[in-house]
Amino acid sequence: MTGAGSLGVQDLQVLGPVIILSALALILVLADVVLRVCTRGRWGLGLTGSVVLTLVGSGVAFAYSLWLWNRVNLAGLPVVGQAFIAQGPPSQIPQDSGKLTWSGAALVADHFALFIVVGACLVLAYVALLLLPYLERSRLYRSEIFPLLTISAIGMMLLGMSRDLLVTFIAIEILSLPLYVLCGLDEARPGSREAALKYFLLGAFASGFFIYGAALIYGMSGHLNYAAIADYMTKAPEPPIFIVGLALVGVGLCFKLALAPFHAWVPDVYQGAPTPLTGYMAVGVKVATFAAALRFFVEAATYADVYYWRAALAVFAALSMLVGNLFALHQMSAKRLLAYSAIAHTGYIAVGLCVAGPQAAASILVYLAAYGLAAMGAFALISYLAPPEQDDVYLDEMYELSRRAPGTAIALVVLLLSLAGFPLTAGFIGKLLIFADAWRAGLYTLVILAVLNSVVGVYYYLRFVMAMYMQPRVPGAAELKPPRMPGAYAIPALVTVVLTLLFGVLPGVLIDWARSCSIGL
Repeated sequence: MTGAGSLGVQDLQVLGPVIILSALALILVLADVVLRVCTRGRWGLGLTGSVVLTLVGSGVAFAYSLWLWNRVNLAGLPVVGQAFIAQGPPSQIPQDSGKLTWSGAALVADHFALFIVVGACLVLAYVALLLLPYLERSRLYRSEIFPLLTISAIGMMLLGMSRDLLVTFIAIEILSLPLYVLCGLDEARPGSREAALKYFLLGAFASGFFIYGAALIYGMSGHLNYAAIADYMTKAPEPPIFIVGLALVGVGLCFKLALAPFHAWVPDVYQGAPTPLTGYMAVGVKVATFAAALRFFVEAATYADVYYWRAALAVFAALSMLVGNLFALHQMSAKRLLAYSAIAHTGYIAVGLCVAGPQAAASILVYLAAYGLAAMGAFALISYLAPPEQDDVYLDEMYELSRRAPGTAIALVVLLLSLAGFPLTAGFIGKLLIFADAWRAGLYTLVILAVLNSVVGVYYYLRFVMAMYMQPRVPGAAELKPPRMPGAYAIPALVTVVLTLLFGVLPGVLIDWARSCSIGL
């Protein structure tokens, strides 16, 4: 590690995935501009070229992250030195590998952070592949789509690595700002414009809460770094303004997570945004924000009285489960159903967040992986099935889908059952681990409420299963006429289905990986 205020070779190595995606975004922009100039505007990079470059770039970042995984010690490597956060002299902790960990660093690359970095690479590649047939069919391709998507993935990475309130705020904005634009991609549809506006306005509110809370914390403690904030709480009773600051930061994170009562934007935004990008928001934004919330509660608020945050978080978790499941019961739109389902799943994960420890962190990572697989696969199939003019699928259109598209129906059933938490699926393993951790932590009422809500959730998932297999089509009613499935839909959907079943039957690999990632917290 080099001296304060400078970035050495080791820093650049650890920031490698972020640098690779930053270079990818720059290449995507410059390649399109250069081609347009050279051809006098006749053609640019094009959809296929953009997808190929994005897949190659995300693949390189993924491979580099796996290489970095073997070089990072369990306690993590520092990234940004002390001059960036002005916290006083850093503590140097020797590791068995001979590397140093600076506990005051604003960014850290431990196994927990690299779990999120790997996830960002996979989600970026997955969505880029889905966008190929989607944009070809809808004719919505713009050269700025893939640079914006790549920049958003950089925000995901930084959120997983951040140990500083200011860096977390910047990462949230890097993640969110491109999505405000991408939600309004289909300018001809009023729903798309509405989704972009709602997401932007409520996202701005969330950012305001977060940065104001961070300012109050800094004003009282003199620190923005998580370790320094935790150290401040051990030395003196927290003043009321400091507690208000913690609460406002928590509210900002709850807005981004869409925990009730901060969930109102989710159904309209999910339904109005282009379906592949809805999948990106449902998985990428949720995974990265939960990583940031978990690190904040474990590393910064670890010495705060649990009453200050656990009680409020438990109430938000309970409300999210109730609101999400009850409002999903009568939904006819598949995208709105998955939107309310996402709110309910946020509540389930927040149950694990109430425990806030390394063991709970492992369970949360397993749940996020299981939910991510099922949700991304479901949105991929909806994108394939949806007519271009409506970009959604409705319940009465899915009658007898098992006869018209048997493979698609089977895949969708597997993914919906995983979201419902059926045994032999990854979703069941995630729920089991989180509920068990919360039960051992004494959160009996919350666990019982979560189990009851899971039973309610089974009903609305099975409505769509029954429509595909057990209910005859009403004469004269609209029906889906899916074309032959392109490989860009078939391969991602098949991967998610296989992994969902594999992790449900043989969960040991995923659980062990998640536990190794949580050791550094």
